Amino acid sequence: MRKTITTTLAILMLMASVAIAQSGPRSSGLCSGDGPHGFGHHGMMGQRGDMLLQAADKIGLSEEQIEKIQNLQIAHSLAMVDKKAELEKAQIKLRVLRRDNESLDKVNVAIDNFNRLKAGIQKTKYAHQQEVHGLLTEEQLDKLKEFRQSHMGKRNFDGNQGGRHGGNCGGKRAGNRG
Repeated sequence: MRKTITTTLAILMLMASVAIAQSGPRSSGLCSGDGPHGFGHHGMMGQRGDMLLQAADKIGLSEEQIEKIQNLQIAHSLAMVDKKAELEKAQIKLRVLRRDNESLDKVNVAIDNFNRLKAGIQKTKYAHQQEVHGLLTEEQLDKLKEFRQSHMGKRNFDGNQGGRHGGNCGGKRAGNRG
């Protein structure tokens, strides 16, 4: 029985570490500030937010819309810093419980907490996306969709290959997903 629990925990740790590794490094998105509208390569919201601002002229964003989007992105970025820090703390606590070979119940509670925080981040990202999209007209949303589809898998906006994660931010791999 104990061997089964140990094996199960080892598998869970492996799965968690793979999931975390696949999520890649996160960036605050505040690179050089030389991108469109004062943002760096990946904008305040990651590449998707940057794409929206880079397409501002093509989709017909007004200056008022641009300002509102930038303000939403700043607020979102600030909120995400706290959420990501909370997630990282939960991950460290989980790692310590596993290292100390704590009871299955304690580890399961920590896993549930970690996953609750991770889900909260995803929900916050989606809510932000919907809030930004709420500022756009149907015509602008259609143009944005066309713009995204025409740029999928192509060069990054800063000229680097690699689609979503290939850009550089101060010489470092940015990997920001928004």
